Amino acid sequence: MTLRIIATGGTFDKHYDELTGQLVFSQSVLPAVLARARLTLEVVFEPLFAIDSLEMQASHRQQIKQACSDSTEDRIVIVHGTDTLCDTAEVLGTSPLDKTIVLVGAMIPYEVTHSDALFNLGTLYFDGNLGVSKDLKKSFSYFEKAAKGGDAAALFWLGHCYMSGEGGCESIDPKLALHFLMESVRNGH
Repeated sequence: MTLRIIATGGTFDKHYDELTGQLVFSQSVLPAVLARARLTLEVVFEPLFAIDSLEMQASHRQQIKQACSDSTEDRIVIVHGTDTLCDTAEVLGTSPLDKTIVLVGAMIPYEVTHSDALFNLGTLYFDGNLGVSKDLKKSFSYFEKAAKGGDAAALFWLGHCYMSGEGGCESIDPKLALHFLMESVRNGH
């Protein structure tokens, strides 16, 4: 089985330009993300364009739809900006595409500290879908990395894991659970 990942831009793939203080597009971070994820299935990466989803027009959505239609893979992940992700989902949802298509985005760029990208990767391994084998240890590892960056959802998830003993942690540890749960509250969860 092969998974196609289509990059369209969005915050996930932006970089911080230290000279201008702006978030901009340059080289996609997705090849590095995919290497770090160590997926066990073959991945085809297709950089379609790199724009902010607020700048996306109907013609861009048609390009995305065409890329999905042309894809020989029946499982597709589209990295997209969150502002108009639902608009693109509507276009794809009303199209006769017999494929599993998942749109993902991030509120904070992958490269920036406190990005939700690591938490999202942890969730992918926790759920074990889109051809990615469920791997609780790998999932837990991504949650730990996200928590070290201050991700409130990841901190909460680690607290839950240590409270219940589920989700990839080695054992129940109420003190550690309370620590992570309190940190998640401090970080806005």
